[in-house]
Amino acid sequence: MKKTTFLMVLMVATLVLFNSCKKEAIATDTEETSEQLRLAVDDQQLVDDELDKVERVGDDEEAYFDSGTERMDSIPEDGPCITKTWSGDSLTKILTIDYGSAPCLCLDSVYRSGKIIFTFSGKKFQIGATKTVRFINYTVNGHVFNGERVRIYVGNATYRRKVEQMSMTYQDSTSTWKSDETVVVLRGFETIERDDDIRQVTGSTWGLRRNGVAFRSEIKRPLIRKGLDACSRYFVEGIVETKENNRNTILFNYDPYNNGACDNLASVSFNGQPPIIVEIKYRR
Repeated sequence: MKKTTFLMVLMVATLVLFNSCKKEAIATDTEETSEQLRLAVDDQQLVDDELDKVERVGDDEEAYFDSGTERMDSIPEDGPCITKTWSGDSLTKILTIDYGSAPCLCLDSVYRSGKIIFTFSGKKFQIGATKTVRFINYTVNGHVFNGERVRIYVGNATYRRKVEQMSMTYQDSTSTWKSDETVVVLRGFETIERDDDIRQVTGSTWGLRRNGVAFRSEIKRPLIRKGLDACSRYFVEGIVETKENNRNTILFNYDPYNNGACDNLASVSFNGQPPIIVEIKYRR
């Protein structure tokens, strides 16, 4: 299969979807639909990428805070304008990360502003312990996140992770979504380091894209991420199916060659068409 970009994939897919339209309408419909699909894919990658980074930051900060040791590494979001404040007690710890009110260039070359508030309730690794991540006008390169995600430890190295309501606003349009996922730490559960982690994610996400199109995404094959540096940037396995308004179906495969490779290659298929290899734009 030929490797290409998301925009080219979406252009090709749109041509297939609309090849029965009248000739004079094809150009307009193709441009409009390909742009909508491109925005949908880019938005979802941005959301997944940023939420994953934030979750790892919270886990790392809690682990080092509990151990009483000073962090020797720098989290990706560290920058000249960031402040971190701990409050609460041993059973309810609160970490506030404040990027300020103006966009700040962070060490990972991303502009951020706003606040992230982590609330850790209960003792770590005890059933019922929760981590709540709340976003308050948290801006990532002009995209504004609001809402919260809750992770509950249910035992056996397994978490339930839920979004009751989140939104992302860009310029004059907003997307909203909810999700219900299960995260299983297959390896490296009780160690501070991430390098030995292997995590599995299953579940679903649903909501409205910023163009007003309703969607629902289901993880059809568990998403697998390894903690090793060579692998941690991308899922090495997993298939996600997204249906839009019960019409268009997008199938995204993070392991198109069935070899679990640590790379940014995936395949995407629209409405049952043959899959095309793509490069994942954002770090996952």
